[in-house]
Amino acid sequence: MDNHKIMMLTPREYQPTVRIANYIHAPPHGAWGERRIPDWELIFVVSGMLTYSDAEGAELDVAHGQVLTIAPGLLHSLRVASQSDGATLSCIHGELLPEGTALARNYLPARTPARVTSDFDPVLMHDLFRRCSDAFEGHSVLRQEICRTIAREIWLRLAECWSRTDNVQLSQRVAAMVQYLRDHLFETVGRRELAARFHLSPEHVNYLFKQELGISPTQLVQRERILIAYRMIQEEGLSVKEAADRVGYRDPFYFSRLFSRIAGISPGRV
Repeated sequence: MDNHKIMMLTPREYQPTVRIANYIHAPPHGAWGERRIPDWELIFVVSGMLTYSDAEGAELDVAHGQVLTIAPGLLHSLRVASQSDGATLSCIHGELLPEGTALARNYLPARTPARVTSDFDPVLMHDLFRRCSDAFEGHSVLRQEICRTIAREIWLRLAECWSRTDNVQLSQRVAAMVQYLRDHLFETVGRRELAARFHLSPEHVNYLFKQELGISPTQLVQRERILIAYRMIQEEGLSVKEAADRVGYRDPFYFSRLFSRIAGISPGRV
């Protein structure tokens, strides 16, 4: 008889370790697997799209601005989605406690992590993953402590999403509308266009988005565009005006106000 007692961790008890933290650019058709990893892996899709499949029969696409959580020991494979021209990924491997492992069942999260999470501020999450990667690759004498601190905030913000009562799997209809908006991100598409395409009233489109995502279609488009602009300014060195123009905002002053409201920082300070 196995008397081994598993510690069930609440988010307040998370004390994550970081074994690896990186920031990589994967080419089109890039692939990993089949593979098993010994600890938890968090993957933030900065750009492009990732396709995930595992031995439990799951197969799904993870879009930019989403976090994929992979449990220890699970046989799985990853590849850059066929429709994606490469992908930028930020990955963190580690445990949720400094001693013991989830694979040996020394502990488990009290609430099972969602496989894909997106109900968070994508600009903030991108910044956290990037800072964790930079700290891991740096040479500070406090490198490990800095990584642990950043990783703990990431895990807590994800756990906050998982604990929300409205954090449910998107209905097929809303998922299709979200994908349509992402496919036409730089066109003028709002609730009226969605209503006509999906045979709903504009008011019902808004209701469904608020009910399942907590935001309107317009707010979703704005967040997606600002995430892309943030990356353009930070990684490609574009000016605020250039980034605004690239993501469809001809008025740089309006763009700056919108960027500051969504990202919590002015584009000039990125």
